[in-house]
Amino acid sequence: MTFDEVLAGVLDLLQRQGRVSYRALKRRFDLDDDYLEDLKAEIIKAQQLARDEAGEVLVWTGEQDNPRRQRVTRNAHRWRTPPATSPRRS
Repeated sequence: MTFDEVLAGVLDLLQRQGRVSYRALKRRFDLDDDYLEDLKAEIIKAQQLARDEAGEVLVWTGEQDNPRRQRVTRNAHRWRTPPATSPRRS
């Protein structure tokens, strides 16, 4: 999965549940510490859609139908690379 696909998945989960632990995100999305830090920077600082709670939980602070989140989710498929097994025809 690309960063944008993981970001869209995390934002969707966070918006639905309202809050999610960093440990659960690491488990669900198979993230290492650096990847999680990148996601936190994007969600908390860049997009300002959540806040950190005690260094353990991500808490949704964005609107229910935030256009920024919808744009990330809708456009996530655009960054996917085509499967390596698909034959190219000339």
